[in-house]
Amino acid sequence: MSEGLYPTSTAELARKRHELAPETEAAFQAFSQKVFAEGALPVKHTFPKWHAV
Repeated sequence: MSEGLYPTSTAELARKRHELAPETEAAFQAFSQKVFAEGALPVKHTFPKWHAV
């Protein structure tokens, strides 16, 4: 089983996703812009030394 669980993201897949569900794709894009906006997430998170990363 060399292939992953999900298909590799491509421009064609993005276009098809937009054609089939434009409202869902727009909602995802809006969510993504808010989550990754400046200051929305901490710049660096440090784990305690005992925490395995």
